[in-house]
Amino acid sequence: ETQDTTPSFPSLKRSVSSAFIHKKYTVLVLVIRMRSPSLFLCFLFVVLGTNVVSIDAIDWSTLDKKTLSSLSPDTFKVATAEDINVIPDAACAGFSKSQMVALNVSAAQGFRKGQVGNFDSQYLGGCNGLNGDLISFFTPDAISGLTKACIGSGSDDFFSKISVEGTSSIQSTATAGIKKSQMMIFNPNASSGFTKDQVSNFDSQYLGGCNGLNGSVVAGFTPDAMSGFRKSCVSAGPSNMFQFVSSDAIKSFSVEGASGISKDQMTNFNPSASSGFTKNQVSNFDSQYLGGCNGLVGEVVKGFTGDAMSGLQKTCVSAGPASMFASVSADSVKLLSTSGASGISKAQMMSFNPNASSGFTKDQVSNFDSQYLGGCNGLNGSVVAGFTPDAMSGFRKSCVSAGPSNMFEKVTLEAVSMFSVVGASGIQKSQMQQFSVEGAAGFTKDQVANFDSQYLGGCNGLGGSVLGAFTESAISGLAKNCLAAGPNNMFSQVSSKQIAALIPQSAAGITTEALRGMNVDAASGFTAEQIVQIQNYDGFTAPILSNINVQIIQNLTKISLIPSGVLNDLPASWFNDYGFDCKATTGSQIGYFNSTLLNALIPGCFSSLKLYDITPEAMSELSLDQCQHLTASQVFSLPVPVILALTVPKLNVLTNEAISNNGFNTAQLVNLTIKYGEPFAKLYPVNRWIPNNRGPYDFPFKVLDQVQPVLPFEKESVPQLSWLQVSLLLQKDAVFDADFFKKISDFSLVGLRPDQAAAATTEGLASIGLYSLRFIQPQSLNSVSKAQFQSIPPQNFANVTAGWLLKLNRTARSYLTSQQFASIRADSLECAFIQSLSQDQMNSATAEEKAVINGCGGGKTNGGGNEGGETKSKAPMIVGIIFGVIGALALAGVAVWYFKLRPQHGYTEV
Repeated sequence: ETQDTTPSFPSLKRSVSSAFIHKKYTVLVLVIRMRSPSLFLCFLFVVLGTNVVSIDAIDWSTLDKKTLSSLSPDTFKVATAEDINVIPDAACAGFSKSQMVALNVSAAQGFRKGQVGNFDSQYLGGCNGLNGDLISFFTPDAISGLTKACIGSGSDDFFSKISVEGTSSIQSTATAGIKKSQMMIFNPNASSGFTKDQVSNFDSQYLGGCNGLNGSVVAGFTPDAMSGFRKSCVSAGPSNMFQFVSSDAIKSFSVEGASGISKDQMTNFNPSASSGFTKNQVSNFDSQYLGGCNGLVGEVVKGFTGDAMSGLQKTCVSAGPASMFASVSADSVKLLSTSGASGISKAQMMSFNPNASSGFTKDQVSNFDSQYLGGCNGLNGSVVAGFTPDAMSGFRKSCVSAGPSNMFEKVTLEAVSMFSVVGASGIQKSQMQQFSVEGAAGFTKDQVANFDSQYLGGCNGLGGSVLGAFTESAISGLAKNCLAAGPNNMFSQVSSKQIAALIPQSAAGITTEALRGMNVDAASGFTAEQIVQIQNYDGFTAPILSNINVQIIQNLTKISLIPSGVLNDLPASWFNDYGFDCKATTGSQIGYFNSTLLNALIPGCFSSLKLYDITPEAMSELSLDQCQHLTASQVFSLPVPVILALTVPKLNVLTNEAISNNGFNTAQLVNLTIKYGEPFAKLYPVNRWIPNNRGPYDFPFKVLDQVQPVLPFEKESVPQLSWLQVSLLLQKDAVFDADFFKKISDFSLVGLRPDQAAAATTEGLASIGLYSLRFIQPQSLNSVSKAQFQSIPPQNFANVTAGWLLKLNRTARSYLTSQQFASIRADSLECAFIQSLSQDQMNSATAEEKAVINGCGGGKTNGGGNEGGETKSKAPMIVGIIFGVIGALALAGVAVWYFKLRPQHGYTEV
């Protein structure tokens, strides 16, 4: 059966011609012309070792692993599906990579499950040559034979053209062999064939199939397949894994798989599919760093159903981005778990959808986090504005205190009315300053009663616009401490009804600045009970006082605290008609009174004023009528410059009581005399100057020294002379004889000057009446001679007092005759006086006087008295003290010498 078709080889340059596969010939005759025997042997070996077989002559059904592996790859280029189909299963282990690569793709239809299961997955084995084109011709049966190892050694495009049926036929254990590179280009149209078991076996290791699960592949997953996801597989997936997933698929997503969603995957999650999340899935989201919770952006959470929202846990919410609730709905918020609500962060709350905050419930709000960067810190005005009354009732103090300044800038009246009492106690100064005026009208008494009065607490921010919006009931809740902490403009916009609603005890907390800043018209609301509680009267202004109800004025108990200058701006009727206690005003307050106000005051008010700070200008403009109402104490208190502002006519209208009842003081009299002279001296005759034990009776001793006499002596006017006029008599004309002393009023003798007494005649002094001597001041008698003194009738001394006697100097005392001394009452004698008398004087004493003398130690013991009651010289005592000091110093010197300065020998013995 040979045929000479072999070409000739002209030289040895060609060692081997070729091998021909020619139709049905089974033997190829090689004719070789060789010149070398060695080459002949070599090529004989080659020929004998070469199987040159016709493909039509191959019995595919009898191949074994060895014979299959020995076939040339080109053999498979023309193989048919029928040829492939009959190859024994075990023989398929002999397929090499090159043979598989060379295989006619249409022939791949012939593979069976058993054959495929025997493919070699080792290096250069048949599995290495499996590509997308071949797999696309695999029957589902054949695909079911693929093993994990075989798939893992296949090319990257292994599944790039696989069908849905093919996908579903892959053994579930074999899917563990799908590589990242294969999964990345998996036919997206075939991924719907994956089953739960297949997915559960995906490899999550580095470069495993899970790493290549992109959005296009996962988009085709059925709900059943989604249920097969493991946490590790999802965690290994790329960021776009769920970019195209459907909500139906998500509904069946395994809870374990949901727990593996990463931050990047969640960030890129298909927003329209997030509605498929369930409570159990959401509750298992990973809150760790880079876990799914970290990627829950607003667009994703926006699609959450109420059921899904209820699954959000605190840790997951806390890990979420700032935009987490930026697009959420109110209905979804309502179903947010309290645990989830407690996890809302400051950043999330600040970005919270304002239109959704109406969904918050009381329990959610009560669980808001008040710690640093917690949700309470981000509760801005736009968010809180949507809170329902129910939600407002859930506020805790710590949460409100942690909120921003604008927390309540848009809150409504209805919401505030349900604000929890403890929540209201947490309002801070800055929050109250920006509180919605509309909302402030919703405060209740109990809420207000719990406002924080501490530093930076709500009371510190109760400005006029906010407090002005309070109802009268709410105002009544203001505590004393809260009012005390309020700002200066606190009452700038309140009404009289609101002021009247303050409880009296709280009024004690109204500050000076708050009073000054009060709405003037509101002052008419003060009640008597409130007024008596107010402590800071220095805050009252004239407009405020003018508006206080007339029945309340008399309850002002701390008038002295009203600032000086305020009362001056009030109308006279305020003092005259409303029961105002003028006596309570201070001198500094009156010092601001102008003459118009002073002259308009009724006598009862004017006479009770303290005028010591009145200005000379105001005094000079005082009317004659008003001068008539000056009292003695008012006159006495007037400084010299002020009283000098009164003219002689005004001084003349002073009442007798005002001038004589300790009215004028010495300095005033001196300066009035200097200024006005004789006209002033003539103003007050004896009938004007009422006798009184108190008065400026040292004035006579200032005459000649500080002021000169100005009144001419007129004998016929002696009976009308007052003591002041006696002091001012010109000495050159005066005659102090018996006629003078008989006519002069006893009380007028108080004004007798020392020089006048010295000029009196002995007859005149002898004519002094029985009770007249005591009115002559003893200091004046100290200037008379012995004869003058002894001319005074002895019986007159029976009416002098102990004090009068003590004012006599030593010389005058020595002038006392025995009869004069004997007339002195025993009860007028004091030891200081007795011890200055001579023995002869004491010998003339009566029995009662001697008893007093004996009680004083028997009188003088040193041979002589001294003035002022000293009974013996101090010289002996002083000498004794001097010698005592000298002795003590000497003793101390001896001691120092003995213990410090003397030689030390013998010290021990001593």
